[in-house]
Amino acid sequence: MTTASQRLDLAQRRLAAGDAQGAHHLCLEALADNREDDGAWFLLGMIAADHGNPAKAIELFTKAAALAPRTARYLAQLGRVLIALNHRPEAASAAERALDLEPQDALTLDTIGVTFTRLGDHARAVELFELAVSRHPNHAGFWYNLAASRQFSGQFEGAAQAYRRALDLDPKLHRAWSALVGLERQEPGANAIETLTVLFGEATEADAQLHLGHALAKSCEDLGQWDQSLDWLRRAKTGRRAAIAHDPAGDVALFQAAAMGAKPKHGHASRRPIFVVGLPRTGTTLVDRIL
Repeated sequence: MTTASQRLDLAQRRLAAGDAQGAHHLCLEALADNREDDGAWFLLGMIAADHGNPAKAIELFTKAAALAPRTARYLAQLGRVLIALNHRPEAASAAERALDLEPQDALTLDTIGVTFTRLGDHARAVELFELAVSRHPNHAGFWYNLAASRQFSGQFEGAAQAYRRALDLDPKLHRAWSALVGLERQEPGANAIETLTVLFGEATEADAQLHLGHALAKSCEDLGQWDQSLDWLRRAKTGRRAAIAHDPAGDVALFQAAAMGAKPKHGHASRRPIFVVGLPRTGTTLVDRIL
């Protein structure tokens, strides 16, 4: 006879193997036997989160955390899905409660770090990611998260080191390639164009082609190879453009309709140019578009 613990272990293995339906069925069996099985509620939350339903995941993680309030990973995952829906105060509270329980496993530390990253607290995120990689030094994703937060914190040398470590562990981690190449100037005798070209040729997913193509475009730009850079940008975006299936004519019609319905406003008669000045990422493009 299968015990409740064995059933949940099997559900976890099935979920890890990509069999969400099988895992879901086992969790429902567990709850039919015991409605207070916090592990089953938690796994159902993971399934909901992995399938793009954060609102349902919040409900399920909240149930798991209420049944087992001293389980840090439940609160960590709750914070992750709360921030996905921009519930910032609630996400911060869940992350803080998870930290108060002093979690030791790498995944929970990394998950809390991701929440702090999205809250904009990169200093705390860096600390958590560093703990995560110390617990599990062979996980490329943990090193990538550490690198990204170091970069946001201005720790550029440390970020480059972490990106390289991530790529040592997973040479096909395309996000790390585009980030690393963007962080450092490529030189004639020190670049990864050959490796990136091979990886781009092997890539089948649009997202991978986008990151690798951008890395190649940046490399060529640094080397003064302008035509090659533009060609790589075009190739990088081909797959994503096809997936989006954007219709520019629809935008034109929308703006024309908006212009026809707009009421005239009093403005300034001068036709002298206006210069919008500001630091990067402070909204200058938005102001330009509004004007």
